[in-house]
Amino acid sequence: MGTTITLAVFIIIFLSFLIFGRKVSSGSDTFNTKWISVIPLLIVLVILTFTTWTTVEAKQVGVVTSFGKPSDRTLDSGPHLKWPWQKVIEVDSTIQSNEYHGDDALSVILVDKNTAKISTTIRWYIAPENANDVYAEFRGKDGELIENARKALVSTPFKAAMNASFNKYDATDPDAPGTYEMAEKVKTLLESTLDDRVVLKSITISYIKPDEAVQKKIDALQTQRGATKVAEEKKATATAEAEANKILSESISNDPNVLVSKCLDLLSDGAFTPPAGFSCWPNGGSAVVVPSASK
Repeated sequence: MGTTITLAVFIIIFLSFLIFGRKVSSGSDTFNTKWISVIPLLIVLVILTFTTWTTVEAKQVGVVTSFGKPSDRTLDSGPHLKWPWQKVIEVDSTIQSNEYHGDDALSVILVDKNTAKISTTIRWYIAPENANDVYAEFRGKDGELIENARKALVSTPFKAAMNASFNKYDATDPDAPGTYEMAEKVKTLLESTLDDRVVLKSITISYIKPDEAVQKKIDALQTQRGATKVAEEKKATATAEAEANKILSESISNDPNVLVSKCLDLLSDGAFTPPAGFSCWPNGGSAVVVPSASK
């Protein structure tokens, strides 16, 4: 406003000298006062040079205002022309992060009405084409615009999307979706409801921590599943041993030499020390000779 008034004053001075200037004689010298108008004209040109150019910094969006009122015009980074009475307010368009970890982890209600703590991060940024609307609604003191927009446009809908996504989540189900699948589910839901003045970049879920009551159920189910697995393995082993014994019994019945071969293997491996006169051949009276390993 001050620059505009100064510019108007010098333009009036310039026009005054230009219109009402006249020749003034002093002795033999004559001077035309219209030439004095060059001085305010030069001042006007200097002011215009500095007030009609503006530069928007990298990763910022310029919001053009006229007498404090935001216009529909936004500027990307780089130099731009504007009217002297206009100002350009820079709005941060870099990627912002909302982080919920540790004591600040989000609490959600699960399908069984119990709760869980979700460690999560959401990354977003202000849509450059809508920066003027964000400035018009959320401007405040220095640094307050982003925080005001964060609370109203991101934090509240994000928490709502998290609760809506987890209200069917069963932490005791071994086939329950993992952190990546749940993050994608929340992102899909949030994208359908998020204000178009912000752009969602990503959502990451680090861990899902059920409350104590749910965790006890999970531990009990895991113990039960472990015991069931051990029992199934024992059953499989017993079945395999029974089948092996059956095959061995049938082999012995059909061919006694199978038992003789097994006996010789045990003696060769040193599995037991035979008594004097022992023989692997049924009704054999000869002494046993155990082959030694070749050197």
